[in-house]
Amino acid sequence: MLRGQALLPLVAAIALAGCAGLPDQRLANEALKRGDTATAQRNYQALSDLGYTEAQVGLADIWMTNPDADQLKKAEAAYRAAAKTSPRAQGRLGRLLATKPDATEAELLEAQGLLEQSLGNAGYYPELAAIYQKRGQTEQLAELVKQLQGAYRSGAASAKKVDGVARVLADPTLGTPDPETAKSLLENIAPGYPAAWVSLAQLLYDFPDQGDTAQLQEYLDNGRAADLPRAELLLGRMYYDGKWMTPDAKKAEAHFQRAVDKEVAADYYLGQIYRRGYLGQVYPQKALDHLLKAARNGQNSADFAIAQLFSQGKGTQPNLLNAYVFGQLAKLQDTPQGNELASQLDEQLPPEQRADAERLLEKERTLRANLLLRAQLEQEHGEEAL
Repeated sequence: MLRGQALLPLVAAIALAGCAGLPDQRLANEALKRGDTATAQRNYQALSDLGYTEAQVGLADIWMTNPDADQLKKAEAAYRAAAKTSPRAQGRLGRLLATKPDATEAELLEAQGLLEQSLGNAGYYPELAAIYQKRGQTEQLAELVKQLQGAYRSGAASAKKVDGVARVLADPTLGTPDPETAKSLLENIAPGYPAAWVSLAQLLYDFPDQGDTAQLQEYLDNGRAADLPRAELLLGRMYYDGKWMTPDAKKAEAHFQRAVDKEVAADYYLGQIYRRGYLGQVYPQKALDHLLKAARNGQNSADFAIAQLFSQGKGTQPNLLNAYVFGQLAKLQDTPQGNELASQLDEQLPPEQRADAERLLEKERTLRANLLLRAQLEQEHGEEAL
């Protein structure tokens, strides 16, 4: 018996040593949080090979951060496989198909079915509203809005979801906007959800026929009184664009500075102010700092602005290697201007710099993939708490 008791710690040690080499879902999740994509992918892949559905979803999430078309196809296939048993995967696949820039009618229809199926599990109201808006399904959209209002009154849906649907209704890029319904939704939640005041101000900014300057200013004042950075961002844009306000770069800068680190677009606009010399001279380093921060946090057009900064050399020496890298990143937005600039820079890049440029490009893509994964995890945890 004594010999048997002495063997127990040894047996436990051997068992632990064996487990140390096994794949671990918790370890993969923790690795993602700290930006260690390689460890996360290794564990997700091993668990996925063993048939674990949630590991398939985690693996697909990693592939989704890569702009490469083959990686996105792998992510879609993994979500499809997991969607048979996982509501989380159903929602992921629905979102993927719904946000595809070149989504076919069949893919939009499939996305609609998936999001409708997962609605009761996770409440994907804004995503489903976007599908209805894109497909011109006004009756389904009206029914969804009615369902959302009931869910909000009963406490089953958050004010954030209502705000999200209102923004979809006011977005002209998704179909024919419905600013009247959007305004009604926002006015209903604004007293208890201060962020809605800013959404109302944005609505008037985009649809001037929905109110007047005094009303817009009142909405903005309410948002600023609640210390909301998005209110500062919008006020900065009004001075930057000269819409509703007399253009004033100095005032725009001040409002954007108050929104920095809280609203990604604030860095973009600050970068443009410094790059374009709106304050009387060009500040290339300040422009680069803000534009790079905005680009790495997902701001559209920031990469194009950085490529212009390095290629034009305003206030600094041109750098074709860096211009090429950010030109290739800007190309992902698939705009005529971005594609044209990327092609020009590709032709201008000296052959001896191409290998270095490709290394820098891959390094930047990896960094952004890690940042995106971390942001997705934080967003998920925030939504689960609502």
